[in-house]
Amino acid sequence: MDFSGNEIEKQGNKLFIIQNKEKILLYLKGIISIIEHFTLEKTGFYNNLIDLRDELEEDTFLKNINDIKNNIAKFDIKLINDINNQIINFITLISENENFLPFIIPKTEEDIKKIEELACEIDNQIVTNSDIKKLIEIISFKENLKKFINKNEDFLKQLDDELKNSKTLTLALNDV
Repeated sequence: MDFSGNEIEKQGNKLFIIQNKEKILLYLKGIISIIEHFTLEKTGFYNNLIDLRDELEEDTFLKNINDIKNNIAKFDIKLINDINNQIINFITLISENENFLPFIIPKTEEDIKKIEELACEIDNQIVTNSDIKKLIEIISFKENLKKFINKNEDFLKQLDDELKNSKTLTLALNDV
């Protein structure tokens, strides 16, 4: 058996992908969903995400595990270095709820305020003031992101920057 550094690294790569496959898939699906729902241009970057997702979903993905690891590293080195960083957690959270983006993208703060008015008229605590504030924060966040819809890579960098500036957004998403 070969115990060289290169072989140990290859085995570590396989273990990393196997241990984190579901989270990596959620992350990839989340970014694909963001690109599709924000109607970003579907560039080679998008096509690479689709290919990577498809490779991971194949039953025989272990045969190409080293290539998959290299493709993941080219795509987003954070995914390799810190599987639990904020943007990865945010995108996987969005990916876990398929209805979230289709609901949020077309909404404005005005729409949420109308929901608040209806909730007040009904006087049934189905939607609380806290829920409304969280939705408004999410809508505001979305509107800030819409300013960067020119390129996928710029959009994702801006998403990362916006997440760093919004400490309560992920908490709001968890509650909605």
